[in-house]
Amino acid sequence: TLKGTGLDVRTGVAKTGASNAGELIVLGGITGTGKSEFAFHVARENANNGVPTAFISLELPNRDLVRRVLGSAAGIDPGTFWSGDLSTADKDKIKAAAETLITKDAPLFFRKKKTMMSPDELEAMVSRLIVEQQVKLIVIDHLHFFGGREGGEKENSHVARTVMAIN
Repeated sequence: TLKGTGLDVRTGVAKTGASNAGELIVLGGITGTGKSEFAFHVARENANNGVPTAFISLELPNRDLVRRVLGSAAGIDPGTFWSGDLSTADKDKIKAAAETLITKDAPLFFRKKKTMMSPDELEAMVSRLIVEQQVKLIVIDHLHFFGGREGGEKENSHVARTVMAIN
């Protein structure tokens, strides 16, 4: 169960009934509430269960995303984790967390590099993942980073316009 959510990511989608092929599910909430971590855990859990999955972050480089998830999984205070001032016990916790996070050979795919991308570039990437890797689940983190907002456009309107462009 993810801390604070009361939702087990292994069964959460089944509990909500939100698991139909071709559906678009948008997760929203205020900053700092664990949406990215939850989304990554859903992707990871599906990949660990053999579902070819892509996790595409438009905010964080893969390295930073993995660090964030690893620190959380190890139960280490984020400030301590990011400072690098880790005790031997902290390092042991990180090693144990790393060994359990992703099953060896789990079909989990990431973006190769973090750059700004257009909806057309995302569509091309998704198409390649579907054809070349037979990806069945695609998790896109931070849609609001797509393109620029039009003058005075609210974030939720921008995300809705972006989703319509890629759907």
